[in-house]
Order: sequence, then C-alpha cells, then structure tokens
Amino acid sequence: MKTVCAWCSKVLREDQSADALVSHGICPDCVKILLDNTLVSLTEFLDSIELPVLVMDETRTIRQVNRIAAKTLGKLVVELEGLTLGVAIECLHVGVMGECGVSPYCAGCAFLRNIRDTYFDGQPRYGEYSQHKAVMTDGAKTKQFRFSMTKVGDVVLLMIEEIQELAAAS
Repeated sequence: MKTVCAWCSKVLREDQSADALVSHGICPDCVKILLDNTLVSLTEFLDSIELPVLVMDETRTIRQVNRIAAKTLGKLVVELEGLTLGVAIECLHVGVMGECGVSPYCAGCAFLRNIRDTYFDGQPRYGEYSQHKAVMTDGAKTKQFRFSMTKVGDVVLLMIEEIQELAAAS
C-alpha cells in the first residue's frame, strides 16, 4: 500500500505494485506547520484535507471534524463534536446508553484499538480496516471502513479513506 501525506501529497511509503491502494497520513513537515504556525487554524487545516478527518482524544471522543467528515457521516460538524466514534458511525454495539467501547464486541474493534495504540505509542497507522454493524433507518447494515491515523500533539487525526457497505450474510 502506498502512503501519501493527505495535506501536501508527499510520499510517505512507496509501493511499486500496479494495483496498490493509496493510504493517507501526515508527513512530519506538515505536522510541524500545524503545530508551529499560528496563521493556520486547526479548522482551516482540517478543511484543506480532501478526506474525512476526525480529531480524537485519548478517550476516543471526537474533538473536531472537517466538513467532509460531517457530510460523509451524515451529520453536522457540531453534532459530531463530543461524540464517541461508535456513536458517530452509528455502531449497533453502542447500546441504549450510547456508550462506545463497553460492549463485549468492542474488545475486537479495530478503530478503538488503533486510536488507543496510536495515542499511546505515537506511531502512525496506515490502511487499517474495521467492520461495524451500523443502525440504519432500514435496518442494520455492515460497513467496512478503511482508515489511517497519526498522532499530532495530544490528539489523533483519524482519516477515513473508504467506507464500503458489505453484502448481508446469508
């Protein structure tokens, strides 16, 4: 899988195969610009990325999103901020109390594991996958997310690269 910076398009990891997927991260130069440049607000930075981006804290709560993420998840920016990821993606396992990460199913959640690991070890993760049953108005549907994440300061930038609705199991 080829990995490029979502902001400046610098290649972070090369893959020579013809059918290689492209994953996204953020290069050290762009992280430095984000952390050092008071002329670029986080909102402007996020909205300059042409992928859905969610800013997650150590509790896996959404602190900020870009407009593309809000549109992709079918919500307003202000509706997403303060939600846990499971609530934002309408995961079936958040339960009646809307608590993400407490169901027995959550132990295997790739989203939660990768956010936690990236937050604590600071290592980016590229081209990861997580499947979730989402509660939809026409019933539960299984969605597969392809995502990458990078730690910037004390938050994790989660970039959703692809969402596929999977066929129902027969």
